[in-house]
Amino acid sequence: IPSIYYKTSTYKKNYSQPTAYNDDQTSHGIGVDLLFKIKSSFGLYFGTSVLNPYNSSKDYALIELGTRYQNEFVFADLKYFYNEYNYGFYIDTGLDINDYIRFGYLNGLGLNLKFNYWKLLLESNSSYSFSVDDKLFGVPEFQTQTGLYYTSKLFNDNLDLKTGFVLHYTGTNNVFTNEHGVIEVPSSYKLDFTLAGEIQKTAIVYFLFQNLLGNDYYITPYYPMPTRNIRFGFAWELFN
Repeated sequence: IPSIYYKTSTYKKNYSQPTAYNDDQTSHGIGVDLLFKIKSSFGLYFGTSVLNPYNSSKDYALIELGTRYQNEFVFADLKYFYNEYNYGFYIDTGLDINDYIRFGYLNGLGLNLKFNYWKLLLESNSSYSFSVDDKLFGVPEFQTQTGLYYTSKLFNDNLDLKTGFVLHYTGTNNVFTNEHGVIEVPSSYKLDFTLAGEIQKTAIVYFLFQNLLGNDYYITPYYPMPTRNIRFGFAWELFN
């Protein structure tokens, strides 16, 4: 199953101070996707694109490879990506207007996994990123959201229940700040309890207890994440 796309974007800025001039920039890219369905339970994926970003005289390549397998117990979607776009972060040092921090090409693996046995359900969405020739910037090395749930249909199949615990983990990350330049954000985690029930395929009741262990952490420097908190609600589709 093939698909192809082309994208272009442009913007214009008119400056009147301190000197008047126009800034016109254009970016464009083209890409191709190929999905191979070898069997109903197994498939392969290949995607590639070429990007020409703003203010660049060079084209950059992006590649993604993947495989998918599923049966009545397991669903697994594994992908590898390569991003050639060697971007930089501008820092005004007062010495040279072209000063910036340069970071290397980005590679990564992503896994979407579901495993269902009896009334237990394991769901995990994880990614691992690494750079070819330099350190990562703005992207955690490893992050995952993994949940273990109990699922069942109760009260003569009138209540479809899903409840369990979800672990959120974010690895170390290099982040730029105006105060201290690039700093390393330490790894962090939180554990949530979730409960959701669908009543007669019409109404949904949910309850969420976030950060059960009361872990103090931050993902963006100087902006602490919420501590323990509770969310609950009720949704009902009246005219479906």
